[in-house]
Amino acid sequence: MTSYLNFFIEANICLLILGGFYFIVLNKERSFRWKRLYILSVLLLSISIPLIQFENPFGSPISLPVANDIQAMILPEIVISAESSVTPPSAFDLSRGKLLAYIYGSGIVIFTTLFLYQLLQIFRFYQVRKKDKSIQGNHILIPTNGQFPTFSFFNLLFFDNTVDL
Repeated sequence: MTSYLNFFIEANICLLILGGFYFIVLNKERSFRWKRLYILSVLLLSISIPLIQFENPFGSPISLPVANDIQAMILPEIVISAESSVTPPSAFDLSRGKLLAYIYGSGIVIFTTLFLYQLLQIFRFYQVRKKDKSIQGNHILIPTNGQFPTFSFFNLLFFDNTVDL
């Protein structure tokens, strides 16, 4: 449990640092191919960097007993006496770890639903505007008539033809 938690924390720290670099330095860049390559490589790096074991540059290894302390703090208290029996924890016993897991899982469900909804919107809009499309090279140009801003989705280029370029 603790190793998974450490991995998620380290991966999110990597995402924050590399994403912050993107928003500070690369946000105004017009080379979209390099921006896409950077974003995809950030995802791979944020997963792979926490898996690398780094050595301590200062000499002696430092061992932190944090994992053992956390496990000891999470254990429920059990009182054994002659008069009473062991009482099991209640059914609604929600520890911090479970609460964080529920929040994280609900975030995954919410953002996956939002992502699928937006994909459905793009697909529906493409089906409605399919008759107005034009093919130029490898791209399919679809005018949005001010309903959507200019964006691309794979080889589909949705452009706002109400705004002068």
